[in-house]
Amino acid sequence: MGVGALPELICNALKEHNDLGVHTEALNPGLVSLIQQGVVTNQRKNIDRGMSVFTFAMGQKDMYDYLNDNPSFFSRPVDYVNDPGIIAQNENVVSINATLQIDLTGACNSEYL
Repeated sequence: MGVGALPELICNALKEHNDLGVHTEALNPGLVSLIQQGVVTNQRKNIDRGMSVFTFAMGQKDMYDYLNDNPSFFSRPVDYVNDPGIIAQNENVVSINATLQIDLTGACNSEYL
């Protein structure tokens, strides 16, 4: 999801949903807030059920305190989290990724200008 104004707006827009799951490279305060509010339960995931899976977290001290020794969070290496074969084991995956440019064929540049 990333960090910044747009990811926070997206997380805010998801507050009316339920039983969402988290499998992300970057865990941010907006996602943690959705977990604390019960919007994210991870109960519909086929793998890592009940756990929010992430590679790294970005936030303030209170977020890190919440994550510390919390068994519902699982920090995994990026080669696991970003593996298409792992991701595909979950059904109905929706991926949200910021991008910088999109060409007329729909190809995205999310790395550099």
